[in-house]
Amino acid sequence: MRFNKLSSILIALVALVAMVLLSGLIASIGIHLAGDMQAFQEGLNNAGGWLMVWRWLLYAALGTYWWLHARPRVLARMQEAVSDETSEIKCRLQRLERLLVIFVMVFEALNLLRWLGGA
Repeated sequence: MRFNKLSSILIALVALVAMVLLSGLIASIGIHLAGDMQAFQEGLNNAGGWLMVWRWLLYAALGTYWWLHARPRVLARMQEAVSDETSEIKCRLQRLERLLVIFVMVFEALNLLRWLGGA
């Protein structure tokens, strides 16, 4: 395994641990401010619609950044690095983008079902 790949995995693992710790800290502060766990969960249920709007705005902002700024840079780098297999790499990138959109839509559909009282 190359050093770059190992460092990328290490960075991803550290970011994951940091996100879990930060979300736990935020939840514990929220529980403390609400008074108890039941009040905190009730507050989350009441704010479910607004939180969904917030997530969709975040998805839209990230998608706009990707489409207008990051994606052209990635495609330009791919053409510089590998001119022979550019069409195959573009196809893989498009497939990855589609899978990401499908994943987000399924995730949000499950959240919507849970918020509406289903699953």
